[in-house]
Amino acid sequence: MKALPLESCKECLNRLTSPYPTSDIFERPEYWWCKHCSLINVPDKNEEDEKRRLSLMENSPFVLRKIAGYVKWNDRLGIPSWCPLDNI
Repeated sequence: MKALPLESCKECLNRLTSPYPTSDIFERPEYWWCKHCSLINVPDKNEEDEKRRLSLMENSPFVLRKIAGYVKWNDRLGIPSWCPLDNI
């Protein structure tokens, strides 16, 4: 049972977003990152996403973990199985 009644990371205060690079000027996709304090530093499997994650962490006191890449404004994503709030 979840500690918080969240259906998506979109509602979570631990979600951090950053722009997803795209050549289409009409699209505004985002990366979604989790910045929960109990996260373990898990490198991303995608080399470009890992570079982005590390560059964001340089200016942040948080360890970030990618929730999803290329998230559009109307996407409905669930909560990942590794979510630290699941175990609270």
